[in-house]
Amino acid sequence: MDAIAAKKMRLSELPKGQRAVIEEHDQSDFKLTLMEMGCIPGEPIWIEMIAPMGDPMAIQIAGYYLSIRKADADKIWVSVSGKQL
Repeated sequence: MDAIAAKKMRLSELPKGQRAVIEEHDQSDFKLTLMEMGCIPGEPIWIEMIAPMGDPMAIQIAGYYLSIRKADADKIWVSVSGKQL
């Protein structure tokens, strides 16, 4: 990923089909749970699907699919390069 073109944003803000890389987590009680589910810094992530009302969202990470609430996705910071499927 080109560092100049990369943009940092919250996972909850990504559109369907967007690929990104996890950068960091906000400090919260849920941080350890997110990391146990594979949401660790440096891990590539892809938005597979977003529910019609925007919550939850399905992501592909570490070779599996994970359904995550938008409030929890809001605690994960990712970098994107602009590539979208």
